[in-house]
Amino acid sequence: MTMTMKKVFVTGLGAAAILALTTGNAQAALLHFQLDATFKSGGALTGTFQYDTVGSVYSNWNFVSSPTALTGAAFAPFTNSFIYNIANSVTGADTLSFSNTNTDTFAQFERYEDPQARVLTLVTAASLNSLTTIGSSTTLQINNLNPSAKSYEFYTNVNESNQQNMGLSGGTITSVAVPEPLTILGAATAVGFGAAFKRRALKNTKKA
Repeated sequence: MTMTMKKVFVTGLGAAAILALTTGNAQAALLHFQLDATFKSGGALTGTFQYDTVGSVYSNWNFVSSPTALTGAAFAPFTNSFIYNIANSVTGADTLSFSNTNTDTFAQFERYEDPQARVLTLVTAASLNSLTTIGSSTTLQINNLNPSAKSYEFYTNVNESNQQNMGLSGGTITSVAVPEPLTILGAATAVGFGAAFKRRALKNTKKA
């Protein structure tokens, strides 16, 4: 996702500089995504993450899992919201028997605290590598007949012999723009210059 910086100057009483971001079709290494999904039995899964096309590396993920209904013999902890982020989870690690390798269409985000483990599995219909323009998106692959197939959330507690699956009934992953700190600073500076030019123009008008 290559982003090209363009300066647009607005004229009139004064001059104000506005920084506009436009997206190109060229593929970059680091992509930013928004996740919005729903559980088959109720509730939502939302959040953001970054994906590096080199080596299929996921980073800076932050997902909120909020199921509102349960199926079968499921019970706590799926009755409570849960947050997956880089502080409390790992991805791509071999914990328990989860040894799947992350790819551009498959990812697992895990939290393992013996004897408990919680795993979020996302499988996309299209490659994340293809979502290089802002606004492009893909859907999650789901299987309503089998909650543990395709995209789903899994919980297990070895001591309690408690295993639960929460299947997703739909969802999208959308490419989004994340302003760089220098971009934000540049925009603020440009607006400041615009305000200064406007004040100077007004002073010159009064003197005339």
